[in-house]
Amino acid sequence: MKQLLLVGGGHSHLAVLKSFGDAPAEGVRLALLSPSRHAFYSGMVPGVVAGHYRPEDCRVDLGALAARAGARFLEDSAVGIDPERREVITAQGEHLHYDLLSLDIGSAIGEPAGTAERALRVRPVEPFLAGWERLRESAERGEVRRIAVVGGGAAGIEVLLAMQHGLAGVAAEFALFSELPILAGHGARRRIARILGARGVAVHSGRKVLAASKDGLELDGGGRFEAQPQYGQLGRARLRGSRPSGLATGRARLSSR
Repeated sequence: MKQLLLVGGGHSHLAVLKSFGDAPAEGVRLALLSPSRHAFYSGMVPGVVAGHYRPEDCRVDLGALAARAGARFLEDSAVGIDPERREVITAQGEHLHYDLLSLDIGSAIGEPAGTAERALRVRPVEPFLAGWERLRESAERGEVRRIAVVGGGAAGIEVLLAMQHGLAGVAAEFALFSELPILAGHGARRRIARILGARGVAVHSGRKVLAASKDGLELDGGGRFEAQPQYGQLGRARLRGSRPSGLATGRARLSSR
């Protein structure tokens, strides 16, 4: 009996669980390891921010999905991999054996200093949505006047516009910071730039954010932008935890060998 261990509750593993639930594979035991019982469909998150959906509308119960697939569900985080022993080590100290291992844990991002303490990151989604709700209430009480979003890609812009919609009627200013031109390489770049301008968003392209402080952002060249709070959607880098695991890696992905 082969042990297939799924680490992370990303979209790919949702599809695997659904497939096993629809047609179980013989000779395979399935287990899912995830730090949260719920997975969020990221494509609907801006709709939650804008007020079109409730958080539960885009939330998947991983425990229920695993049970339907006949899989063991473990609510814990992976902190290490031992490829020689074929084990994943969890934060609670459990050693999980695998014959086949699949990682769907997302990517890391390069963050300015102070981001973890002073800014609200878009991922993980669950704490982001809780933080957004607190921000929305603070803005409606007049306690927040300026909001900075860091990251000029499609996700960052979509979240910013969703925030504007969610705070319609609230006197809050928005600014967007991007080290590169916004939507670099996208055909819709000029149209989106016009939309942002028409909606009063101050766009700062070519400005690298070095650090986030209590009252604003520190920029390269000695500049500063006062805002509270700040949001990060900073793009993707390498897979979290892949290099120290002992697994073979390439420039773009883990090796299949």
